[in-house]
Order: sequence, then structure tokens, then C-alpha cells
Amino acid sequence: MKAYYYPYGCYTSDCCQTYFQTKVQHLEKVSYKTTQMSFLKNAWWDGYEVFIQNSSGVFVKICNENKLTNKELRHSHNIFKIWEAGGFSLDEYKGEV
Repeated sequence: MKAYYYPYGCYTSDCCQTYFQTKVQHLEKVSYKTTQMSFLKNAWWDGYEVFIQNSSGVFVKICNENKLTNKELRHSHNIFKIWEAGGFSLDEYKGEV
């Protein structure tokens, strides 16, 4: 399962725009796209592969292998709070994982 997050907005018909739409998709345990960044925490804890769109429009996978943060990420971390505090260097990421 994959969860794609659009912090800069998403204008496609298959993207969840509201909290309720995202919650339904998340509870059904299917891959989804959303603008609801607060679901980062839930997706991470529930074992989704998490991707966040950077300001260039590129999706970056949140994981330890691509060194987006100086912390070792564990499933107990609240990655929404890390993202909100600017803890991921998404725009500096050049590779692919």
C-alpha cells in the first residue's frame, strides 16, 4: 500500500481533497493520494509506503535509505510532526529509492 501526499495541492480527480475522503481510503487499506498531511502519521504507523511531493513536483519516499533527515526513522515516530517542523530535506533530494 502506498500513500502519496500533496502539500502544494492536488487537482486530479483521484486525489482525496477532504479529511473524510482520506479517512475512508485509509481505513479500506488501499493506496491513495491526498492533500491531508495530518494522515502522514497514520499511514506511517499502519505500514504504508509514504511519499511526499516536494516543491518541484517530485515524489520522495520517506525512509532511512535516502537520508532525508539526520534521525533514524522508526515506526514509532510521528512523521507528520517531523515534516511540519521542516525535518525532511525534500527539496535537496536528488536520487531515487
